[in-house]
Amino acid sequence: MEMVSQDVGDSRLLELSDILDVTQHYAQNHFFFPFGSPSCALGHWLHHRGFRKNKEIADQLSQTRCLYNWAQREFHLEYHQAYALFSGYGCGNAGSNGRQAAAFIRQFVASRNRPKPEPIQISFGTLREVSQLYLEAV
Repeated sequence: MEMVSQDVGDSRLLELSDILDVTQHYAQNHFFFPFGSPSCALGHWLHHRGFRKNKEIADQLSQTRCLYNWAQREFHLEYHQAYALFSGYGCGNAGSNGRQAAAFIRQFVASRNRPKPEPIQISFGTLREVSQLYLEAV
């Protein structure tokens, strides 16, 4: 599976946040509850995409980097972003609060779509002039 575009990834993340807003059962620290319903953010997404509880696959994904690699491609993320969203402490350590997880995901999407500031242009002079420019900037 190839990595999707950022637009598709953002759309999927926002769709996931809508799912988490209305979920009755949520716990970020495992994929599925013992009674079979999805638990964490990624578990809810997998369930939404048609995956059903398969303990063997869930155990394999949870114990390897494979989970984060899959999430990177599914949502157009860097590894550290996938970890921040989908680890046991992901979604801002949402714990058992699906709405908090949804808000964290929306904030994440908004922050990565914010325009990047223009880099500061400095014409280099002497060390003293550069130091003065630095001190004026801070």
